[in-house]
Amino acid sequence: GRSDLVVNGKITKVFGGEMMSLGVLHYLCEFSIADVLKGDASLNGKAIRVEIVRFEMDEKDKNPLLKEDSECILFLKKAGPGNNPSWRSADFWFAIQYPSPMMARSLKRLAKEAVEAAERDSALIQAVIDGDLKAVQTALDRGADANANAKEGMTALIFAALKGRAEIVKLLLEKGADVNAKGKEDMTALMLAALKGEPDIGKLLLKAGADVDAASTDGTTPLFAASAEGKNEMVQLLLESGAKVDASNRIGMTPLWVASQNELNDIVKLLLKAGANANAAGPDGTTPLFVASRRGNNEMVRLLLEAGANVDAKVRMRGKDYTAMSIAKQRGHTETVKLLTEHAGKDR
Repeated sequence: GRSDLVVNGKITKVFGGEMMSLGVLHYLCEFSIADVLKGDASLNGKAIRVEIVRFEMDEKDKNPLLKEDSECILFLKKAGPGNNPSWRSADFWFAIQYPSPMMARSLKRLAKEAVEAAERDSALIQAVIDGDLKAVQTALDRGADANANAKEGMTALIFAALKGRAEIVKLLLEKGADVNAKGKEDMTALMLAALKGEPDIGKLLLKAGADVDAASTDGTTPLFAASAEGKNEMVQLLLESGAKVDASNRIGMTPLWVASQNELNDIVKLLLKAGANANAAGPDGTTPLFVASRRGNNEMVRLLLEAGANVDAKVRMRGKDYTAMSIAKQRGHTETVKLLTEHAGKDR
């Protein structure tokens, strides 16, 4: 038989015995079980990420044990991509190659073990969501994987961070949970702790080696998330842990810019103290000073001016050029105009 295998984005060919190192479900592509065709595997001792495999064999070689409606296949489909027996099992290999009642029993046993593992992991995930520390411990004692994940890669640790379960986060980390695992939209546990404003969880994750700048699919970092949500303690923690203060998301928003948009003066103060660029413009070309002046947020205007914000920076809007001064005048913010005029006078 031969398979077309996509490994790390590149198509390669795998022949005969090499399939032994891949995994049950990769062999089963012949039966178009599309919901279970992704997962981690190894090939010749090297860890790989398998995306798609198509195994070809002659009609006479097809194993009746592997019919799509067979008990074994139903077990494997129920277990899902992360919980399947490996080709390293000689029992499974011979059950595939030499169908017999004895081998059929071996195959069913392996499939049953896969389902039992999936059920243990499912119990762990549910216990985490429920915030039941005792049930989490019980699930782990019974063999649940500390890195168990639900749909879209949401691991037990990510759920624990999302739900604000600090004690459960601590336990999962002690049991070997991957602190940098990525879930939906590539969010990490630290990202969710930042969004929710959970500094105690943030400290646990950072101590365990969490990547302080790990970004989601849209380029959002934990610092950006905490800044946008006004989570002061979390912002302080991330800055002290070395977070890049000016890291922007994919559309060009920096933590300082989004904090100015949301009128979060305390966050702006923290970011400027950490060295944020006071003149970094957002995707629409507006600077933090322009935003603050347009809103008449005089406290923020003072902070930005003290940090070196450019009073004369121009912003193009509706075919016209505006500055912080002109937009403040247009909006009738007399105190803001006064602050900007005084600062401009000092510069001159």
